Order: sequence, then C-alpha cells, then structure tokens
Amino acid sequence: MLKAKYPNREAIFMTTQAEFGERNPSSLGMDRAMNVAAVLKDTLQFSVPKVELPAKAFAAAVPVHGEDGLRVKRVDIDFLPACPHECPCQLGDPLYVPLKQ
Repeated sequence: MLKAKYPNREAIFMTTQAEFGERNPSSLGMDRAMNVAAVLKDTLQFSVPKVELPAKAFAAAVPVHGEDGLRVKRVDIDFLPACPHECPCQLGDPLYVPLKQ
C-alpha cells in the first residue's frame, strides 16, 4: 500500500529489539534489520534512496510478551515519503537541490 500511496520515497529508518535473554542481541538485531531491508528491496521491489539501519540493537531488560503471548523480538520501520514534485515547501530548505531540467 505504501508503494502505491507514496510513489516518491526519501528514506526508511529501522530500529530493532532483541528478545530478553537472547545471546548476542546486537548481532541478532542487526541481522534481522538487514533481512527486513532485503525483503523490502528484493522481494517487494521497494525502491528508496536511503535505508538507515540501526547502529545497534536493543535488548529488552525484562521479558516482554506480545498479544500472542510470545516474547518480543522485532524490527520497527519508519517510512519517510518525499514530496511528489518540486514544491514551495522545499525552497527554504538549505539542503534542497533543484532538479536539473
């Protein structure tokens, strides 16, 4: 649905959380985030100029259970759509670079 609703995409940002007690939570979390990025890019053909992976994974300090009763291990995705065209909202942005005609 996001592909259709937002044809122009600026970036995807990810955070990840390992389950309480998992060994090497940062490594596991990073693996999960890279797998999600691969699914978005390769399987779903979701083109985006920038996919920001987390610097490290977080591990739950205590066991956290989801609605299904299973312990939580997850990757959260924040999606930043881009303007569909060059518009006045970009003119005051110091990082704005006009499209070359």
